[in-house]
Amino acid sequence: FIIGGERIFKAALSLADRIYLTEVKGEVKGDVYFPQLSLKNWKTVSEQEVKKDAQNDHDFIIKVLDRK
Repeated sequence: FIIGGERIFKAALSLADRIYLTEVKGEVKGDVYFPQLSLKNWKTVSEQEVKKDAQNDHDFIIKVLDRK
């Protein structure tokens, strides 16, 4: 697993065969973001939508992507 800042993600992305991606719906302040993916190189193998509730301020989607 790679957990890090934007530079670490960019450096390791070419080594990844699978990505566990969380997409937050809405405006979230931050200074570091995951690099833009070209989805033509990735296949979605699972997707789970989570609605905002008492524990989550935003709706979000958890995706598992495998490299094609």
